[in-house]
Amino acid sequence: MSTLNIGNLKLEPGQRARGVLGTFYQSDGTKVSIPLMGVRGKQEGPVLWLSAAMHGQELSGIPVVWEIIKQHTDPDTLRGAVVGAPILNPFSFNGRTYFTPEDGYNVNRVFPGDPNGLLTHRLANLIYEEAVTKSDYLIDFHCNVSSAMYFSIIKGSEQEEAFRESRKMADAFGVTTIEMILKHEAHRTGTMSDEARKAGKPMLVLELIPWRMIYPEAVRVGVRGTLNVMKHLGMIDGEPDPQDEIDVLGGRLSRTELNVSRGGLIDKFVDVGDRVEKGQLLGQVVDGYGEPVEDIVSTVDGWLLAWPMIHNQAAGSGDHVAFLAFPIEE
Repeated sequence: MSTLNIGNLKLEPGQRARGVLGTFYQSDGTKVSIPLMGVRGKQEGPVLWLSAAMHGQELSGIPVVWEIIKQHTDPDTLRGAVVGAPILNPFSFNGRTYFTPEDGYNVNRVFPGDPNGLLTHRLANLIYEEAVTKSDYLIDFHCNVSSAMYFSIIKGSEQEEAFRESRKMADAFGVTTIEMILKHEAHRTGTMSDEARKAGKPMLVLELIPWRMIYPEAVRVGVRGTLNVMKHLGMIDGEPDPQDEIDVLGGRLSRTELNVSRGGLIDKFVDVGDRVEKGQLLGQVVDGYGEPVEDIVSTVDGWLLAWPMIHNQAAGSGDHVAFLAFPIEE
């Protein structure tokens, strides 16, 4: 077997190693790179990419990557390789922000990026060239605010082999699975999973909870699910373990979003995971005088997937205030 090279990480059969991906420079001349770590089995198998902290406030995926590579993989029995980038955007991570502070862009909206572009575009292009093109399967960990269910996201259609394989990975991972339908989320383009789909690479995006802190339950869910995927891919032995620590919605589901026009605090009437009906009042926007100024009404029959208030329980014009999961008609 030839050497596996990603960034300056070099993995030989039966070896663990560390390295970095890329070299960037801050305005004071300080070098910044993406940390890499990996383990390769002595037997042939797929290359599984794991990454976390693409957005610097989304932390629980970081120890998932650490634990999988350092504690749960044995080079003597592993088939294939696992390569991890626990802090995928070190600029966002160091700035404790969702965006790259240096240019204000969200790296997960500019893929496949540009090697000669702004910093975020260069990051995206490097991740695309080194992670997407050199891996066989990918899992990228994100985090929602605490008022949310755990869920995975897959993109594509039943006509695409990569989508069908992504669905099998999601089923193995074991949390609620959301199939992204562009007409409901046309603004969410230029993502890492968009480019994985185009390259024919099966990929999962995982939404753990919460952000801004490492939550032990989220780490357990992430590790259990990743090991389940590795079992499914034949990289390790064993049967998948159910995610019986959390609530899971089954079946084929997609997602839609609710936005508000008026600003204020969100008064929530239903909890995440609750069944909802089209036309049902889910909550209200309440102004600074404590008066309701806008109703939040379900547009589908389904379930409340998340109250995704990014900063706190307040919202302004155009903000997303609810994610709803709904069944896909076969």
